Amino acid sequence: MSKTKFYYLSIAIIFLLGIFLRLKLYFTCSVFEDDECRLAITMLDKNLWQMFLPLGDAQSAPPLFVFFSKILANICGYSEKVLWIIPLFAGLAGMFCFYKLAEEYFEKKISVAVCLFIFAVNFKLVQYASIFKQYSTDVLVGILCLYYLSRIDINNLNKKQLAILILMMILMPFVSLPSIFFIGGMLIINFVKNYRNKKALAKIFITLLPFGLAMILYYVFNLLPSKANLDAAFPNYWDEGFLTASYEGVMRILGGNIKYYLAPNIMSLFTLILLIWGVVLMFKDKNKPLSHYILTVYALILLASALQLYPYCLRVGLYAISMFILIIIKPLDSYEIKKPIFYLALLLVFASLFKYNFAYFKSLNENELYRYSPKKLMIELKERFNPKTDVVICNSASTASYIYYSSKYDFRTENVYEMDISSNTRELTLNYLNNLKSGQKIWLYLIKDYKKSKIFPYIQEWLNAKKSENILYSIREKDSALIYIQN
Repeated sequence: MSKTKFYYLSIAIIFLLGIFLRLKLYFTCSVFEDDECRLAITMLDKNLWQMFLPLGDAQSAPPLFVFFSKILANICGYSEKVLWIIPLFAGLAGMFCFYKLAEEYFEKKISVAVCLFIFAVNFKLVQYASIFKQYSTDVLVGILCLYYLSRIDINNLNKKQLAILILMMILMPFVSLPSIFFIGGMLIINFVKNYRNKKALAKIFITLLPFGLAMILYYVFNLLPSKANLDAAFPNYWDEGFLTASYEGVMRILGGNIKYYLAPNIMSLFTLILLIWGVVLMFKDKNKPLSHYILTVYALILLASALQLYPYCLRVGLYAISMFILIIIKPLDSYEIKKPIFYLALLLVFASLFKYNFAYFKSLNENELYRYSPKKLMIELKERFNPKTDVVICNSASTASYIYYSSKYDFRTENVYEMDISSNTRELTLNYLNNLKSGQKIWLYLIKDYKKSKIFPYIQEWLNAKKSENILYSIREKDSALIYIQN
């Protein structure tokens, strides 16, 4: 078999693997997490045009993402599979677009194949292809920006092309907010290239004027109220995503994102070496405009994080994963295969990715990825609930799951309450539980606990103090529980 045939066979196998993993999760997973429930709930009682306004319930998503999601839901129903269609499509399309980007950027076929493999099997990219959030579309839009915006020289655009560019610039943030960084990178590079050209500067100004006006309106009527709503519900939620000048702050951002991007791989030091190495090579790269474009966009991302304008961490930084992959594979592509330094780069890549093995692929299933069971416990609750005597109580982290799945399974009762606990401490939790009405029959619908402020251990401590005959029924599924007690 020739090298070319072997290469294309490898690419085909990688594509099939990536498609299989995404479709496998799409068809086997069956429940929303609480954040997905919150987003779906915010859409239920609003019309299509209200998708361009703040959603409420600490939710924020690009207007066009929720707009088209609502159209699909209105036609096909608000089920999990329907609302996962756009993320799934974005996840599949992202693979093909990233392949085209890597093939054009890199010289060596092995570099393209390794890039595509990382993208195809990446834990977060596979997972978010079946999660009703905007992060999969963020990745796709980021790749398209890298492919197209890095080529644009505003000075060479005619009036029609300039009008199309302006329209695309205005629309993109309504599909994916982080596209602002890619647009900003394109404008900066064009300014640096043409700062002595009055005609080009006039075109940049003409481009910026409608774009800036649209972004001001977007910020005032959507982003600012949404941020205020999130800060009220979850104060300082994304503070860890803001870059600080300290060594600890820099390493928190770098290390945290490396671990997140390449989970479950744990050799972050090797990846950090590749990242720094790749940045240096891109900075020196005079022949590929994409190299300097990527570095410019990344500089804007880090600047926005340092100024506390937009966090760069975990899922809200997933849009940058395509740039991250290109950077860490850059050393592999920059040296001749005969040279020892090529094999050093190859060894670092292998060490960074060694956890992508058979055990990893086997772990990509619903039982491993999703530790909550809102659907099964709602079905149990509906079947066993006595409307004459029973009440339902949820902790705050489970409320969204209760609202969504009670609506889905048509379970209705006015006797449902959220735990009124101002702070998730042992004293306040036990005080609330001890003051529940004596003699009452209570269903505890406990789907999820907040990681940073757990109350499930205190609830379990309270239950352990009860007599066994007071626990009338109990079922535990994964990390969730449904418990029926006689108080």
